[in-house]
Amino acid sequence: MRRTPGLARRHLSAFARDTRGVVSVEAAIIAPFLLGLFAASFVWYDAFRTKNEVIKGTYTVADMISRQQTTLPEEAFDGLAYAFNFMVRSRAATQLRITSIVCMADCDDETKRDLRMCWSWAQGGFAGFEPYDENTVKVLFPKVPLMTLGDTVVVTEGRVNYQPVFDRWLNEMELSNTIVTRPRFAPEIGYEDQECF
Repeated sequence: MRRTPGLARRHLSAFARDTRGVVSVEAAIIAPFLLGLFAASFVWYDAFRTKNEVIKGTYTVADMISRQQTTLPEEAFDGLAYAFNFMVRSRAATQLRITSIVCMADCDDETKRDLRMCWSWAQGGFAGFEPYDENTVKVLFPKVPLMTLGDTVVVTEGRVNYQPVFDRWLNEMELSNTIVTRPRFAPEIGYEDQECF
């Protein structure tokens, strides 16, 4: 009877010292964690890449508009939307809205200034991202910096509804950017027959 506990102890000791198959067991435990970490890293990288492309695309379109010296036809805006879409490279549809704003009075006081919309254009077909009207444009006014009397700015808004490849780590979200620029070579930039003055 005494030999059984000694034999059992010896077998347990031999089992504890045996290292055959340890790598396979460790790999089976760690592999799902590493694959999940890789997938999460890819999702986060893709989200930051898309956000960066929305910023770059919006800045590029705003800069292109600020360099205009003539009234822009509808075809020019379609081309700007195409350029923005090309730069963002998103699986989801990109959205672009461009609005011209003028300061009419009390331009040196943020609380009293009289800002008015000259015109607004938006890439068609997106609910909630239509061209502004006289009432809805007021949401932009806090983003407009102080200007001189009669000065105009162009507000360029770019947006994409980001859809992650794996939705376990990130939900669908809106990535957007708003840029306010002054026309560089003209006092204002008109849109077809709509001008500020």
